[in-house]
Amino acid sequence: MALAPAYVQICFMLLVVITGIVVWISYEAARGTARGDADKGVKKFRNLYLAVYFMAMFSDWLQGPYVYALYESYGISSSDNAMLFVAGFGSSMVFGTIVGSMADKTGRRKAALLYCLIYIVSCLTKHVSTYPVLMIGRVAGGIATSLLFSVFESWLVCEHHARGYKSDSLSETFSFAGLWNSMAAISAGFVAQYAADFAPLSPPANSSFSIHVGGFCGPFDVSIICLLFCGSLIFLLWTENYGEKASVNDDSGVSRSMLEAAQLIAGNPDVLLCGLISALFEASMYVFVFQWTPAVSQEGQPKPPFGHIFSTFMVSCMLGSRVFSLASKYMTPQRIGQGVIAIAMATHLAVPMIDDPQIRFTAFLFFEMSALE
Repeated sequence: MALAPAYVQICFMLLVVITGIVVWISYEAARGTARGDADKGVKKFRNLYLAVYFMAMFSDWLQGPYVYALYESYGISSSDNAMLFVAGFGSSMVFGTIVGSMADKTGRRKAALLYCLIYIVSCLTKHVSTYPVLMIGRVAGGIATSLLFSVFESWLVCEHHARGYKSDSLSETFSFAGLWNSMAAISAGFVAQYAADFAPLSPPANSSFSIHVGGFCGPFDVSIICLLFCGSLIFLLWTENYGEKASVNDDSGVSRSMLEAAQLIAGNPDVLLCGLISALFEASMYVFVFQWTPAVSQEGQPKPPFGHIFSTFMVSCMLGSRVFSLASKYMTPQRIGQGVIAIAMATHLAVPMIDDPQIRFTAFLFFEMSALE
């Protein structure tokens, strides 16, 4: 039995209602906490950052629902599809160790613009159904992801302190950024679904042509438009900032930082264990990112609404973060972590044991809820 779109929609609406209730409970619990209003300068600066941050994250989330589906529609085998994903993850891992230092030296505004440019290149490669071009796109996408998750926050922190704003307002900005990121992820799924359904793939994947438009390429085209808008905002509104002079002029900064990290781990086993737990859980997340599309699909059946599924996943993830905020007031992080790992393990066990895509989809919702950000 195929995963019914109506079932996805019911799950989405139900999760939205539950999330709204939990957010309201969290708000009520936080009322009365002393909290100074930010001045107009801070609010203007926050809005300046959030406008760019939302577009950058929205461009990234748009691509999530249809990466695997697009490769599969081109006739890419499951093993080759896996290699493309590994290339993207590996690229992000390798370049993630150096992009921060590079941005400190060349400027974080320039690095943010570079993110937009590289991700546009990655999206353009999705129109070509040849494996080498798709591989280049995956590597470029990994580099862009590394820039996204390092440069933007670095620019915010540096610019915030340079303008002399209070640290309390910085934490508030991060809180708003988290909320906007969740909204970007949820809305991106619906936009991606509409873009994918807007026009059929042309020419068909089994034709002699290797360049295509429409179909599952649609979300990546919308992402390109958003990236162009994001880059324009950065170019027109952001000022340049750099890292500290000591780190900018020291070419061995990365090596020294890695050595210091190794010494810290060697001297503190708890840090090593925490890192291993985090790495292993992230590994399960990457398995999920790669396998959720085929897991909720069935051969010979219509493709399920991947965009709507993705939005439902994101609501579930948002619910999990809100539940964690409430639970942390009454339980220790260790106890919460044990429960999270138990839920995640059970959901992954359910997938190979059960063939029903609706049950698999439900299991994935609980896994997303356990994947606390």
